[in-house]
Amino acid sequence: WQQFSEKERSDPDIVFYYGFDGHSAWDRVLRNEGPTDTKLLDGAIIGCQWTTGRWIGKQALEFKRTSDRVRVSIPGEYESITLAAWIRIEGLERWLSSLLLTDGHDLGEIHWQMTDMGQLMLGVKAEPERSHDFYSPSLLGPVDLGRWVHLACVYNGKQGYVSHYLDGNEVSREAVHTPTKLRFGPAEIGNWEPQEMQDYRRRSLNGRIDEFILLKVPLSPDQIRTIYEAGRPQS
Repeated sequence: WQQFSEKERSDPDIVFYYGFDGHSAWDRVLRNEGPTDTKLLDGAIIGCQWTTGRWIGKQALEFKRTSDRVRVSIPGEYESITLAAWIRIEGLERWLSSLLLTDGHDLGEIHWQMTDMGQLMLGVKAEPERSHDFYSPSLLGPVDLGRWVHLACVYNGKQGYVSHYLDGNEVSREAVHTPTKLRFGPAEIGNWEPQEMQDYRRRSLNGRIDEFILLKVPLSPDQIRTIYEAGRPQS
């Protein structure tokens, strides 16, 4: 995994790469290790505690309290993206649990999250008054709590589809009917504090994250599988 990670983080298509390693127990900055300006894309850790990741010696951040989050700011617009993260889910007690959400939900902004039914969900504000939401089937349940899972989502603006992945396998693919230039700006990993929305305000993640990647290209199923195989913990 270390060899693969070093190669992966130099990929010019990576927007950010958070490996979650090499931090002290008191670090409040999550270092971006991708090829772009590291300080610009560093995350501000709020509340989360450092803990053990997928294996002994691997670090992770624990999101437990409803105030735990990592603040990021992601510049640019994107025709396509790939999101990929290693998550240890401790609970799905909220209607929605945040993975990566923009502060607001203006045109082009995205919300990547899980539902209490174990679905993966990508919301894209493709119209001024409406989000286009792409759901996977219900995949995660009680048997998955406490184990490390690899989640990925591909928005392919050129070919017009959204795919969700669990543990290296494509589990759903849905057509995009309104191609939209995607953007992020100020956003949060593992939480959300909406500016105006009153319903379902609490979307804090209950779990751990020990790797998070955003790319500006749509990875293929084989490429997603390669990331999973390189990083999966050995039983």
